[in-house]
Amino acid sequence: MTEYFTNNMFNYISPMLDDFELYRAYVNMFRRSDHPRPHADAAHSDHVTLLYYANSEWKRSWGGETVFFGTRGQEIVQSVLPKPGRVAVFSGSVAHSARPPLPDVDWPRLTVALKWRSTVSDMGIGDAGADKEL
Repeated sequence: MTEYFTNNMFNYISPMLDDFELYRAYVNMFRRSDHPRPHADAAHSDHVTLLYYANSEWKRSWGGETVFFGTRGQEIVQSVLPKPGRVAVFSGSVAHSARPPLPDVDWPRLTVALKWRSTVSDMGIGDAGADKEL
């Protein structure tokens, strides 16, 4: 991870999540041959996911977007390009999916995923299980 992320971004985001606890952190790596599936990270809206796009270089023509689906999970309502250093923060209950790099791209797409859950709501506490595929 870059020094910017570890020193600045985490310090910026953390105060906004005072009533949340970090319960999961990991790195996603998608290659051109991968087939990620739409999923929600949690069943309840009291969970928050942060994706940090960790590649040092990424071109728009390489693909690799994160797409977000509407409430019925059928239509893409938002697409986020994996610009280096970009951060996407969203409710864990929102359906989303990575898109792999396009077939002619040799580089994997990397994100750091951090997941928080509310410490004040009793809804979903203890429900930090595996991501829910749609």
